[in-house]
Amino acid sequence: MAESQVSSKWVVIVTLAVVVGAFLGGSGYAEYRAGRTHALTTEIANNESPSIMHLAAARAELRDLQRLLTTHVLQASTGRTTPVQQLKEVRDRLRDHLQSYFALPALPKERELWSRIELELTDVDVLAGRIVEATASGRQAAAQQLLVDELPDAIDDEADAIIAAITLNAQHVREVAQAIEGERRTRTLWVVALDGVSVALAVALAMLALRTIARQESLRRRRLEELEGFAGRVAHDLLNPISAAEMSLTAAERVAATPAGAERRVAILDRARRSLARARRLIDDLLAFAQAGARPDRRAASTVAEVVDGVIEELRPVAQARQIVIDVEQSPELPPVRCASGVLTSLLSNLVRNAIKHMGERPRRHIRVRALPRNDRVRFEVEDSGPGLSPDLLPEAFDPYVRGSGTREPGLGLGLATVRRLVDGHDGRYGVASRLGEGALFWFELPVAGRGAGAGTGAPSASAKPLTTATTTAAERTGT
Repeated sequence: MAESQVSSKWVVIVTLAVVVGAFLGGSGYAEYRAGRTHALTTEIANNESPSIMHLAAARAELRDLQRLLTTHVLQASTGRTTPVQQLKEVRDRLRDHLQSYFALPALPKERELWSRIELELTDVDVLAGRIVEATASGRQAAAQQLLVDELPDAIDDEADAIIAAITLNAQHVREVAQAIEGERRTRTLWVVALDGVSVALAVALAMLALRTIARQESLRRRRLEELEGFAGRVAHDLLNPISAAEMSLTAAERVAATPAGAERRVAILDRARRSLARARRLIDDLLAFAQAGARPDRRAASTVAEVVDGVIEELRPVAQARQIVIDVEQSPELPPVRCASGVLTSLLSNLVRNAIKHMGERPRRHIRVRALPRNDRVRFEVEDSGPGLSPDLLPEAFDPYVRGSGTREPGLGLGLATVRRLVDGHDGRYGVASRLGEGALFWFELPVAGRGAGAGTGAPSASAKPLTTATTTAAERTGT
């Protein structure tokens, strides 16, 4: 579960980073495209628009110059005074507008138009000067001839050159406008796409968070249900033997003080002691299960042979009382394992007691305990000739409160759960191999003291029969 929580945390962090990255990327790309659009609009504002404005003004001054020259010649022909100051001002304004236009950055092919405009403007200036000079010297016929025959063509040529320049700039404005529209569409598409990615990832992150919350809530509810069930089972299983002992003691108090009553009192008290012993065994199971959740001492080490011999010495009389034979196979000079002696004793005791308890009425009554090296681990096996486990019970054999159907032995089904909790806490592996009616082989592996946890083989020993198996490690139970 810890590994799953770590994985979920990294998924959340990476997803959040991608969301932020997509948001920042979209904002940055939008700014980049906005910068390009600004550059294009700036080009129109600072180049094409002023060019068109100066060219249009120059064309208007050109037509005004033609009008003033016509008026000048007509007035001179009637003998009226013809001042030339206004003509000079128009010619200066025309020249100023064109010079302002020439000062702007040139478009491709625009310099050719500049040369044409300058050349045609020179022709207009020359004709205007000749007309003014002719009228000033009294040569009205020559002035009229220049005004009618040559000036219109020069004005039209200059006007055509100016219109060509206006057309070129207007065409470029259209191209820039299309580029601006393209930039706008591209920016919109990219921003929408990146925003869509951000929204999708945000939704995924929210769903992941909700799923994680739901999973944690489900786990919390399941733990509460397990705790409620645990309390109910404890109350029920402890109430029966304690009530029986209480009733026996009450009955013993009422027995008359006679020889027959004394004998009956002994039987009643013996029954009470058995009830209390059964309650004591249940309490021991609960205590072992609770202690299995404690944090193990990583520096602890246990001598395998010493613990195995002690467990067998303690349990052999119990087995013999049920006519069960216990054999031990140990490899010589097994290395110490990385756990406290009490932990290893609890592990072996639970498995051997489990085998003794569930031997049933089998005609062949035999238990074999093995301790074998497995790379950088030591493997412990407890194989019995009992009734075995059904295939549907194998995957949950090490879960709390799981008990075989039809068993009449007392207990809460916490012995194998204690094994699971202790092995998980010591980086070990555990499993069971069984076939219904042919016995069972429970095993666990612990790392050798002073070394890291290895992979382990996970296979039954060579002497084990080919049975249905269920193997579990601490990592597998957390989903890694």
